[in-house]
Amino acid sequence: MRIRIRRNSEPFPYGVLVFCVFVSLMLLSAVLYFVTGGAGLCLFHKFTGVKCPGCGLSRAWVALLQGRILRALSLNPLMLIFSLLFTLHMVLPVLFRIQISYEISGREQRFILAIGLILLLLNWLYIVLPA
Repeated sequence: MRIRIRRNSEPFPYGVLVFCVFVSLMLLSAVLYFVTGGAGLCLFHKFTGVKCPGCGLSRAWVALLQGRILRALSLNPLMLIFSLLFTLHMVLPVLFRIQISYEISGREQRFILAIGLILLLLNWLYIVLPA
């Protein structure tokens, strides 16, 4: 795997539209969370009655923004990975004009996919199984 970090001349490397849509969705999610009092916004859970692997992410984001890191991790352990990826791919390019790109072989892609699926399954079991 080869990781490249370079300075970008554009403040929004993914495009202004993509950035605006992403920020709008984050704001809408936060507004819905506070308006509904944290009531479930998950369509998967509403239709199946089973919590999805992402259940708790909205509450975890709110807890993280409040500085309650352990609470955020207890709500959804994948929050740590999502936060890291968000920072690397959305915040750094916009604030510091740094872009990170990867050159990954097919074998490495399959390995990363397998690890990601295992982490997703373990996270889902953590969320679904009673404490």
